[in-house]
Amino acid sequence: MKTLSYKIEAPNGLHARPCVSIIALARNSGCSIVLSCRGIEAAAENPIDLMALGAGCGDKISVTVEGPNEESVGEQLLNILETEL
Repeated sequence: MKTLSYKIEAPNGLHARPCVSIIALARNSGCSIVLSCRGIEAAAENPIDLMALGAGCGDKISVTVEGPNEESVGEQLLNILETEL
């Protein structure tokens, strides 16, 4: 299991565009990915759960990746957050 954290700096917070990329990664990775923010957890393959996090500017997201290629998937997820937010 790999655990990561990321602080959202983007004024729009976690919005639809990066959510689409996160969902695609989660559905194709073979890993279980869970994001959490302010005590709320979301399965990364579920668009409604991700948007319901309501993660905004200044919020810290914790990410747990579990599966056969969790190191690589974790790096890909951080790349999505860094480039699409």
